[in-house]
Amino acid sequence: MLPSIANLSLAIGLVVSGALLSNWSSITPGVGDLLLNAVQSEDYPLIQGIFLCITLAVLAANLLADLVYLWLDPRTRTEVAP
Repeated sequence: MLPSIANLSLAIGLVVSGALLSNWSSITPGVGDLLLNAVQSEDYPLIQGIFLCITLAVLAANLLADLVYLWLDPRTRTEVAP
C-alpha cells in the first residue's frame, strides 16, 4: 500500500498538466484556455499566477501524501533527541 501512495503523490502533477491539456481541446473555456490566451498576449503576471496555483496544488497533494505515509508506516516516524 505504501508504494501506491508514493506513486499517487507523483501522479498529481501529471493529472494537473493533463487537465490543462484536455481543457484546450474542449468547448467550454477554463484554466487551460486562460493560460493559452495569457501566453499569446504575453500577460506574464497571469501566467505566473496560474503556475503558482498549480504549484501550490501539487505541493499540497504531496504534503498530504507524506502525512498519510507517516500515519501508515510507523518506521518513518522519528523522535527528536533532547
